[in-house]
Parts: sequence; structure tokens; C-alpha cells
Amino acid sequence: VQGRILTNMYFKNAGKDDGNTTMDRLFVNHNFGKDTSVVLGRQDLTVFSGLQYDDSFDGAKLAYNDGKFDAYAAFGQLNAGKFDAYTDEKKNAIEAADVAFGGLGYDFGAAKLGAAYFNFTGDKTKSERNFDSIWGANLVVPIHNFSVFGEYWDSNAKKADKSWQAGLGYSNFSMKKPGSFDLNVAYNKVGYNANLDGTTYDTGEVWNGIPKDKTLAYWSVFGDVALQKNVSLHGEYAFDIDNRKDGFDDKAWTLALNYKY
Repeated sequence: VQGRILTNMYFKNAGKDDGNTTMDRLFVNHNFGKDTSVVLGRQDLTVFSGLQYDDSFDGAKLAYNDGKFDAYAAFGQLNAGKFDAYTDEKKNAIEAADVAFGGLGYDFGAAKLGAAYFNFTGDKTKSERNFDSIWGANLVVPIHNFSVFGEYWDSNAKKADKSWQAGLGYSNFSMKKPGSFDLNVAYNKVGYNANLDGTTYDTGEVWNGIPKDKTLAYWSVFGDVALQKNVSLHGEYAFDIDNRKDGFDDKAWTLALNYKY
């Protein structure tokens, strides 16, 4: 059984949640041998590298991983992004959508390939969020400490239904080795109707600036550096953001300091 306690501290101006402490993760994990496990409760979910989703969901997940081949199947509700419960422009409450999803991956040595599929259910899903299923694939080709990576997503919406990313990275990063780092640069095109919008490191809420049924294009640089043992700094910078809504900047950035105990 694992849980995580979350508290909010506003250093400049006190917010309405300042000082509140909640448990934002609570789940039970059971292993069937060394390769198979089942997890029940509010748990973490990272799809591929986290471009589409890197947050939590409520539900059950069955997973298999033998070191080269991995697969998982799950059912529940996402806790972030456009498929979480929210209020529309007329202040009507929209319930969170149930979702069945799964994924496959294989490490060929010379390349790593993965695939994922999400199917949303419920009366409010397609009418309020424009699509009810989305699938994706990613590819990572390691070359010593460098890597070439790419990701592609497609939904069953009729407009702006595709997203993709292509990039190059370098890494010798380890939180145990001060001075080690990773650095990546990527070109991104994100369709309004082809994103789950549930990323922990969502650079300045870039995707929230996509005009409805349009596609957003931008460059991004992101990476990590170990400042000392078990302490690292994560940063992201997005620039040349094209086709944003009025009132949104054409660049955005975020920093996060991480401690690991």
C-alpha cells in the first residue's frame, strides 16, 4: 500500500488552498511473480515520455514487464486534463469520463517502440470534448548517450485530430551523480482534438492556448541537471509558439526543483 501527501504553500500571496493538506495518491499494489502486477486506487500514469499524460488516475491497472516486452490494460477515470471533471462556459458541471486504455512496448536494443490506446465512455464525452478515442505510438533510437525520439497521436475527431513530436536528446543524467544532465530539443505540433492535456510539466499551459479545432506548432527545449546527490532541477522552454489564442504569449517556461529521499 502506498500513499502521497500533498500540501500547498503560497510564498507570495496566500491562496484559498494555502495550508491545506490532502492525500493525492493512495493505491494497493500486488505482484503475481516478478513480471506481473495489479494496482488498485488512485495511482500514477505516465504514457510514453509524458508528452500526453503524466498525472494520476482512479481505477485498476494490470501490467506485465519482463525487461524487454511490456503491456498493460486499465479502466478508471483520469484526474487531469480535458477528460477530468470540469465546468463548461455556461457553468454546467461535466462529469469525468470513464476510460478503458492499454499499451504495448518492446525494446529491440537498437530501438524502443511503444503503442497506446484510450477509449472514453459516457454521454458527455464526445459532445463536450470532441473525441471519444485516441491512439498513439512512440519510437526512441538510442545512439550511445544520444537519442532520436518521436511520438504520434491520432483521435477520431474530424478536425485538428493529430499531434506529433520529433526530437534529439543527450543524457548522462543520474540523481546520484552531481553535474550529470540530460538535454532535449523537439519540434511539436499539437491538435486541439488530439491531446489528453494532462501533463505534469505542461510548459506554461502551452496547450491551453490552442484555438478550438486548430493545431498549435512550437519548438521546445527541456532537460534535467543533478545539483547534488538526490537533488535535481528540471526545466522546460517553449518558443515560436504559432497559432495561439489572442492574449497568450508566443513563449513559455517552467522550472521544478526535485528532492528524492
